[in-house]
Amino acid sequence: MWGATADNGLYAPANKFPPSFKPTKQMLLLKRRIYGLVTQFRTGHAFTGEYYRHSVPDNPRSCTCGEPLETREHIMFVCPTYEEHRHLLEKVSPDHSSEEIFGTWPGIKHSRASSQ
Repeated sequence: MWGATADNGLYAPANKFPPSFKPTKQMLLLKRRIYGLVTQFRTGHAFTGEYYRHSVPDNPRSCTCGEPLETREHIMFVCPTYEEHRHLLEKVSPDHSSEEIFGTWPGIKHSRASSQ
């Protein structure tokens, strides 16, 4: 069942590792705040318009920069609000792949390193 899920759904970035009842070693090395943000982004349960569209339809879906639908990809790779931090993500994924950043050990390891 786990391996049969779609590669492009809300959970796609988190679906690169087999399920477990415990956090991975890499996730446990993250600071608490970063652990929460990485988990939210990996599972699609982040405070974004993308999440609100499905789960809280009364909340606004647009980004503060004016983009009509605020998605994880928009925040990480396009939004001018976060431009100054984008170089940190590009070190892990020059081709802007959220799956590479949040679905691989090097990406998660870099999340830890860049948060300290």
